[in-house]
Amino acid sequence: MWDVMEADQGFPAYHLARTAIGCLCKDPGWNYLITLAESCKLLKDFPKGSSLLQRIATEPGHIHQANFSGYLLRRRLLAELEPTTGSGNAKYDMAALAGDVIIDIEMKALTSSAPARQVSREIVEKCRKLPSSPPRPVVFFVLLVETSITSNHKSWPDQLSSITPSVFDHTTGVSSVVVGRMFVDSVGGPVKWSFDKFVINEHACHRVDEPLLRLVFEPNWQRLTYPLMPIVFSYNLTDRADGKTNK
Repeated sequence: MWDVMEADQGFPAYHLARTAIGCLCKDPGWNYLITLAESCKLLKDFPKGSSLLQRIATEPGHIHQANFSGYLLRRRLLAELEPTTGSGNAKYDMAALAGDVIIDIEMKALTSSAPARQVSREIVEKCRKLPSSPPRPVVFFVLLVETSITSNHKSWPDQLSSITPSVFDHTTGVSSVVVGRMFVDSVGGPVKWSFDKFVINEHACHRVDEPLLRLVFEPNWQRLTYPLMPIVFSYNLTDRADGKTNK
């Protein structure tokens, strides 16, 4: 069925069909939803967690935020959800414990095959909403998301290599960029996270090094079984404003 599905066509009948042919334990869509459900159980009792969970139904971008926050919470590294930046009403997505240091994390899910320009724009825009000297290190977590199962997976190294220190564009508010992805391998089980590149801003107000970042951004696996199956679907959990049902 991978041959005929488009990236935005994840609907219940598709998941049921996959289950019927014995793929429940390895299907990316099911595993993603199960991982999200487990994260929701943890987050509902965490400060500000209920507010985040209420928004995932209407703002799909918060689904990734909830999943990654749940991943940090399971490891007892989640310090805060949506902390303020110290400038107006602007907020980060989350804060995490890195040893004795608390870092603020801004998470961006990007689908571009050449994401460097997008990352640079996002950093510049965020820095406009930060105080001149943020009180804590600020880390951009860039989650590269597949748009189609038929994407050329050989482009992954090219995507990574395109994100260099030039994305900081002389800004000092963001300390680093971490580039990662999420997927299900052929063993199945919970969604797996990988963190494949750490880009350090040498001119940041708060410089952080890669070993410190790896305390937070640590893969939840020791060995992968190929092939890897990327998460290619988005989930809209409410009806649309025009009365039609979302997929």
